[in-house]
Parts: sequence; C-alpha cells; structure tokens
Amino acid sequence: MGGLGVLGHVLMLGLVVVVGVAVAYGSVLVADRTLSDSVVGLVFGALLGFTVVVSWEQFSSAAANVAHEASTLSWSLQG
Repeated sequence: MGGLGVLGHVLMLGLVVVVGVAVAYGSVLVADRTLSDSVVGLVFGALLGFTVVVSWEQFSSAAANVAHEASTLSWSLQG
C-alpha cells in the first residue's frame, strides 16, 4: 500500500468500511436468530454503562488538564 499513495489509502478505507458493515450486519442476523430480547437488552445496557463511565472519566481528565494549564499560565505570568 505504501507504493499506491492516496489511492491506496482510499481503497483501504473503503475496504475497512465494507468489511465492518458486513460484519455488523452478519452479527445482527446471527444475534436475531440465537439471542432473546432480554440478552440483547442486557448487553446494550452494559455497553451504555461503560460508555457513560469512559465519557465521565475523559471529562474529569479534561477538567484537570484545564486547571493545571491555568495554574501553569498564571504562575508563568507572575514570574
């Protein structure tokens, strides 16, 4: 792919998207035939919970970074 340049990157991106969609669609078909609605709800709830926790941690980390940068800036302006 290194020799194909931009065209190679575009083709690789297209391939990744097509394969990803195909895997997702196949997973939905398999899950629809094998899993009950309660299992799907349980998995969705767990994934939603993990998403909320990760988002909250990133928000807290960003707030800490802003506070640190603000104190560093005020310290450098005083000195």
